Amino acid sequence: MSDNYLNLIKEKLELKLGSINFDIEKRNWNNILVDFNNIELERLNNDLEIVYQRLIKWEYKQNDFSGRNKFNIPERTQEFFTYLESYCISWRTWQKLFEYINISYEDKICNLCPGWAPKVELWLYYYGFRWVLEVIDKDSNSIEQIGKFRNLFDYKFSINPIQCDIFSSELNNYKFVIANHVIDDLLLDYYGKVSGEDISSIYKEEIILKSIWSKVVNLDTKYIDEFINNLTNLILKLVDNDWIFLLSQYKSYIEYLLGLDDVTKLCNHIMIRVKENLLKLWFVDNYSVVEQALDWFNWYFNADETCFLIRK
Repeated sequence: MSDNYLNLIKEKLELKLGSINFDIEKRNWNNILVDFNNIELERLNNDLEIVYQRLIKWEYKQNDFSGRNKFNIPERTQEFFTYLESYCISWRTWQKLFEYINISYEDKICNLCPGWAPKVELWLYYYGFRWVLEVIDKDSNSIEQIGKFRNLFDYKFSINPIQCDIFSSELNNYKFVIANHVIDDLLLDYYGKVSGEDISSIYKEEIILKSIWSKVVNLDTKYIDEFINNLTNLILKLVDNDWIFLLSQYKSYIEYLLGLDDVTKLCNHIMIRVKENLLKLWFVDNYSVVEQALDWFNWYFNADETCFLIRK
């Protein structure tokens, strides 16, 4: 067993858990850890880092460790409803925004890089959408998860999944394009391409995710500028004349949990720059509509975290 690992773990226990009167001496850590190998010690070290981050950010309302006690039914139920509540606030926010857009829409919608959570799909279900939703994502697992949505709700629209790299594929154009919290994921994918690093497992390890983001936020401005231009050109290709582009980019749960404030700032900066580019290229800003719709502080995102443009 590595003494360095053992000392690191003991330091975490003393410094990070000491604030809640965790008596390290009574726990006999030397006896408990004496037979741990380096893999076990590394996992424990990672767990302690996660615990510490949740402690200092008061994030034990959502407890991902509840699965270790599988019979804790009240806690697991509360955890489920916490996530469900966030989904409900999300689709209600989109619904409120769409009410203020005030158009009669009976056509195909593009949901750009939705990830695993069917937030836009929930909104369309409650809205009563009956046409075609095209879901574009590079990640096959995301496509598969969205496809499972029918097992949960008997929605009346059809989902057409398109798995591709959006920056290097020929895509349709649409009258309505929705991009819910996509900048961070697209930026990570871009970083993987320019750096050559494998980012396929970043959402499975918090330490890896933080490490990668620390490199992304310090990228040379030429790379950020290139990404902004790529995203601007993508939107130009996707959005049909006289129709709508809706983008939201808010501080995510992961950014909040891990203290990734620089990531939030960078993604917001990119959204503003892309918007500025599009306004020079036949798009019209409808910020006043968003501001009026999202005037309540408790929506999932606010007007400053939303881009509502119409291409003329």
